[in-house]
Amino acid sequence: MELEHDVVKDLYPLYIENDLSPSVKMAVDEHLKKCDHCSKNYNSSVGFSENLKELEKPVIANKVDEKIILKVKINQLKYLTMFLASIILTILILDYKNDREKLLTKFQDYFIAADFLPDSFAPIKDNTHSNLEYLKEDIFRIFEKKIILEENLNYFEKRELNNTEYRLTLHDDSFNKMLEIMEMRYDQGLWDKTDEAVYQKTQKYFLDFSKLLGKQENKLNHGYSSYFETLDIVEMDKFYKKINLLSDSYTRFHKLPEQLHPIGKSKLKKIIARKLNVSVSDVKILKNRLSEIPFNYEFVIQDKYNGWIDGYNGQITTVNGNHGLSDGQVMTTDNAKKKAHEHLQNIYGDKISFNLVSLGFNYNYEFSNSDFKVHSFRVVPVLKGYKFYTRYNEGTIIHIDSDTGKLRMLSLDNRIGDLNEFPKTDLTIKISKEKLQNKNLTDTVIIYSELTGKFELVYMNPRLEDFEKEKFYSTKGNFKLSY
Repeated sequence: MELEHDVVKDLYPLYIENDLSPSVKMAVDEHLKKCDHCSKNYNSSVGFSENLKELEKPVIANKVDEKIILKVKINQLKYLTMFLASIILTILILDYKNDREKLLTKFQDYFIAADFLPDSFAPIKDNTHSNLEYLKEDIFRIFEKKIILEENLNYFEKRELNNTEYRLTLHDDSFNKMLEIMEMRYDQGLWDKTDEAVYQKTQKYFLDFSKLLGKQENKLNHGYSSYFETLDIVEMDKFYKKINLLSDSYTRFHKLPEQLHPIGKSKLKKIIARKLNVSVSDVKILKNRLSEIPFNYEFVIQDKYNGWIDGYNGQITTVNGNHGLSDGQVMTTDNAKKKAHEHLQNIYGDKISFNLVSLGFNYNYEFSNSDFKVHSFRVVPVLKGYKFYTRYNEGTIIHIDSDTGKLRMLSLDNRIGDLNEFPKTDLTIKISKEKLQNKNLTDTVIIYSELTGKFELVYMNPRLEDFEKEKFYSTKGNFKLSY
């Protein structure tokens, strides 16, 4: 290909940018070999200064196609963008790789902690219970490792975690209470088929969880392809659901989860409406939140009430009145007490009587309006003349608007058990108080015992220090009961 001097001169900008096709570049090189004048100008840029000056402006020389120069600049920008993108991508890949390697390390710590659970739980049926405290420590250690693990999850794993029911959280209060109850029942010879079933299930859950974590660990630890593996958070959370439901059903009812039948939400709405004298259509049950008490639902009645209801027995545990304040005439304590009895009868039925102890106005209750008052009462259930005792004798508190008599707040001690079962309490006395006089047992009361999952008639010493030590003795046999 033979090129004219003027063509070679016009091609100079593309030549120095190395943007000529191979065949054209070869033709320019051939011309430069033969033409000393053009070769000298190419090497010294003499005669092309105007071209270069115009490029710097950037205004292209008239004889050069503007589209070709624009293409040069676009290509330059494209190559620069690709180079920067490759650097950013490399950094992101390295960061992700380091994050997954860190996750593996934290997960291995979590796995090791969980692997101790089956062996730590075994001493429950050992009278010495030498390692029982180690199990509680293991549970706490798993919680700590879970927090660290959560910090190292990727976006998808965190999103999956947020959508789980228990967020990989074991309710250690309920679980530790289960350990204490099982230990006491075994020591006192009260071990039954329910205890054995709970023991076997717990061991199985621990073993299955350890196997699951082992599989997860293998997913994250088999070469570069494992960087693209994610933890199966949903499967891991199933363990927490099983163990939480088991410990809750055992400590609250001395039953297995499958022996309990939660009430449907539509029926719960009817129960709430009936007990609070509102329309069913006004009752809204919110989505079950993470709670220490499974099947514990929050409800809202617009402009009237909000509270919580137990999904197992339909027992309202908390009510807060949302109706407006009033500054009308304050009713007498006796009239307020009658109103309180009416509210309690609507909520808990007429098979249980209640003693109401006046606590004056606004007991542990504050308003922004200092003129507003509520009558406050401590509620003590009574069955056939026996008082019901709760831990520290706090029990249930009810607040009544001092002028309207409307229910302002009801706070039920959630450790008192299912009041629907209260009338069925066996009041048999087999052990005379005289036989237990040396223990200074002066009162006969009803408690809810987590040891048996029932209401129990017991002897007790009313001193607070004995109450805290759970020194209750069954009237049916000489064994100690606990909450």
